[in-house]
Amino acid sequence: MALKLTADKFGMTFSDGYHKIINLTYQSDDIERFDENTGSTWVKRLHAHFEIATYASKDARDAHAEPVYRSHFSFEPSIDSESPNIITQAYDYLKTQDGYKEAVDC
Repeated sequence: MALKLTADKFGMTFSDGYHKIINLTYQSDDIERFDENTGSTWVKRLHAHFEIATYASKDARDAHAEPVYRSHFSFEPSIDSESPNIITQAYDYLKTQDGYKEAVDC
């Protein structure tokens, strides 16, 4: 899975830009929150961080070319049984971000 979207970098336009998740980490923490009225409570915090490598094209990526650039994003994933897997959630999140809203799955 990856996204296709024109990429601009170094004064060049890569009309077949290929954006692929190359690293994704997931963290689940229990955090103590304090409220003056109710006291201390524990809440679960879910966090995912991922790195996108942008290649000039899918062919460039398949030929093991270096990425044109890399970007990092973080979001709060869902662990609901009806939710898609975390990689799909990451791509869905990416498509909501400025610069990626016109991206299409490929």
